[in-house]
Amino acid sequence: MTQIFNNNIKSIFVLLLIIASIFFTFDIFAQPIKKDTVYHSPFDTNKISNPYILDKNSDTIGLQSFIWSDRRNLSEILNDKAGYFINYLGVGGWNPINFNNFDDRHIGIFRDGVQINDNFFGGFDEENISVSEIQKIEEVSNISSFLYGMNSSGKALNIITKDAFQPTLFSQLRYSQDRYGALFADFSLNVPFSKKFNFIFGINSHFTDGYYQNSDFNVWRGRMKLNFYASPKLNVKASFYHTKINRRLNGGLVYNTDDTLKNPNFAEVNSLGEYERFSNYYFDITANANLFNDINSLTKFTFYTNNSSRIIRNGENGIDPGEFMKDDFHNIQYGLSFKQYYNKKLLNFIETKILAGCNAYFNLYNFSKLSYNPYNIVDMYFVQNNLLTGFYKIDFNIKNLDISYSNKGDYVYNKLYGQFGLEGKYKIIENNDYSLTIKSGYNNTIKEFDYNYFMFYFLNYYEYYFNWSRKKYFEIGTEARYKSLYLDAYNYYLSYWPYSKFSLTNGNYTLKYLTKYIDVSLNTIYSNNYYIPSLFMKSDVVYHNFFFNNKLDLKVGISLKYFTKTYVNNFFTYHYLSGWNVSEKDFFNTDFYVGARIGTANVNFTVANIFDNLNYTTAIYPYDARGGFLNTIARFSIVWDFNR
Repeated sequence: MTQIFNNNIKSIFVLLLIIASIFFTFDIFAQPIKKDTVYHSPFDTNKISNPYILDKNSDTIGLQSFIWSDRRNLSEILNDKAGYFINYLGVGGWNPINFNNFDDRHIGIFRDGVQINDNFFGGFDEENISVSEIQKIEEVSNISSFLYGMNSSGKALNIITKDAFQPTLFSQLRYSQDRYGALFADFSLNVPFSKKFNFIFGINSHFTDGYYQNSDFNVWRGRMKLNFYASPKLNVKASFYHTKINRRLNGGLVYNTDDTLKNPNFAEVNSLGEYERFSNYYFDITANANLFNDINSLTKFTFYTNNSSRIIRNGENGIDPGEFMKDDFHNIQYGLSFKQYYNKKLLNFIETKILAGCNAYFNLYNFSKLSYNPYNIVDMYFVQNNLLTGFYKIDFNIKNLDISYSNKGDYVYNKLYGQFGLEGKYKIIENNDYSLTIKSGYNNTIKEFDYNYFMFYFLNYYEYYFNWSRKKYFEIGTEARYKSLYLDAYNYYLSYWPYSKFSLTNGNYTLKYLTKYIDVSLNTIYSNNYYIPSLFMKSDVVYHNFFFNNKLDLKVGISLKYFTKTYVNNFFTYHYLSGWNVSEKDFFNTDFYVGARIGTANVNFTVANIFDNLNYTTAIYPYDARGGFLNTIARFSIVWDFNR
């Protein structure tokens, strides 16, 4: 631990020297800009717009939707959004993201258009991303999400990072304080060397002592991005990210009907010594080009590599962390991605958008001594799993009708696996006061094609396994508006087997009332999945207004969540435990939060779990472990912007 601490201190010192050198040399490298009294050309003339987007028809979660509340990570942001359910494992834990009836192995997470899921486990560790680097979150439609990644058949989420380009030096500092010794600090610096060169740097630390035994956590993250805006037709970007995580794993708490879990001195944990060490290095270089004299017809080429290592230990007992993995794990992925977007208008009333592309993945795994090993696969070092994919998507817009068709082919182990999707929307009526749209879609994909460790466990049976693991998904719904009232509702059918009985018993319903001063939203999720609550309701009521001659932008809100008790399979929590747990109580939680924009600073605080409920979620983890009135003000954060 001492060595790790010293290494971190040295790294910080070097980074601070880099920052200082940038400040002192900025004037030397900055290029003069000629002034014209008649016309001033924009500083970012050479920047290609929207270079990171996956799908032109996507919805986006903007920065303003979560900067006003003290959300600490990606999971907490998404848990407020329609359709998402988070298996909560505590602050700093690997909190699996579920959408509709899909678990996190089928949720593709992208950063600036490049997938960053764990290419062995299939899921995603949210602590690889700092909340401060997020500009907006792109949500690809449920039907066509499978097109973009190795394990995105359930949903594709694209984290678009902050990438501002302006003529002056810009920096930002975010500081958050939480209960039980939790602190979060993120510093970012944006340096425009000239109208063609831009450098972005960031460093972040997040740590907590934890509330229960063996629940402390700390992470260091660093990021760098160099942008070369050669011309309005060619931009080249290089990015580097590094994450280092030290995480304690107590495996959840032993359920106690006397509610002793409120007191950490009496709460019994499943593991007193288990811990995890995780390290990740990521690099990519991307070229974006406009070759067809059309800003929407983007050509994109990306090379990237992702290098991750992970160890699990159980205190003084050595290498024996649980029932799943008994040794270290190391994986390296090299990837190539090519995408071509093209817009074309046909017959003056049919607009088409075409996307065509291909991906190549080369994976190296180094692991040994799997405890769950039914086919005697042992001591497998540097196992290779290579994958080629080709895909295309065509969007048609014919007056009030939108139709999209997606097709993808995956070539692995000398076999080709096809996947496709079809969706459409029809606007029945639309005017200033009300509108009505009906929508529907269907896709047929591979369920666990990219969940790579199944290839090892069932190496001799993978053809049979894949043939019987196709996923069928169908949804039908409506979007409606009457003045300030909005409705988005759909039911869906999900089948993992060819002969499942058709049923639209799963639903996702959202109602919003948006006015000048009051916003009210309600989302209801109904599910028949064994691992997800049968009913999950979340609501947000917000008052917003400007005061003091528009110098104060204020938002005051109440967030409410309720869901029924659910079964949880610990195998999906990646804590390497086996067995089942049941959340014995229905969940109910209420937070009160205040957010204010004052000058160049955002200030937020949250009064969490107002009614002091002890709620249980995944593996009997308290959703919000408190301990009395003085801990109700759970979180405070402030974000400062600095312009030179």
